[in-house]
Amino acid sequence: MAVKNKQSDGRSKKRPGVEEQKAIIIDSAIGLFIEQGTQNTSIAQICASADVSKPTFYRCFKDKDELVSTLYQDAINAHVEKLMGFTIHESISGKESLNTALDELFDRIFEHAKLAQLLLREYSDPRSPASQIIDSTFEHIAKTMEQSFRQNAAHPSRTFLKAMMAAFQWLVHDAIKAGLTPKKKKEAKQAAHELAAALVTQIK
Repeated sequence: MAVKNKQSDGRSKKRPGVEEQKAIIIDSAIGLFIEQGTQNTSIAQICASADVSKPTFYRCFKDKDELVSTLYQDAINAHVEKLMGFTIHESISGKESLNTALDELFDRIFEHAKLAQLLLREYSDPRSPASQIIDSTFEHIAKTMEQSFRQNAAHPSRTFLKAMMAAFQWLVHDAIKAGLTPKKKKEAKQAAHELAAALVTQIK
């Protein structure tokens, strides 16, 4: 594949740095992975979509597995941890503080819907590393929150916290599948507020 490397005036373009090239490749890969899954997408297809050569791909990633691993970790950091990892202080502070934090987190995730879509698709495939990564993240956050809440006489169990995190994740994906209409986003946030109220009740 011929990679575009000249501007319209005939001068050579400045080659993007490795980090910029990685971002371009990842963005292109996300679209392909959503359409056909990671297993059915080749490096050649990714390079064609990103308009980069194979040598450029291999400068950025050792192989497709490393690309997928990097992408999953970015997705976890950008979506799952931000969505689930609201602070203990906000939870203990009460309903209004927690609702505000949740609204901000949902808005951030809605702005990056493609990553959330990919996460949902891959998480539903038991062969995908995404399942293990997300389950591990849920367990880590729930364990941390459970330990922090133990200062209260009554505190939610780790199982309750993981179930609540899974419910938040479902609300995000349901809104995305519905096209992120203003009504659907509002409904998702309202449902999250109701779940948060259950958490606040448990720790008061």
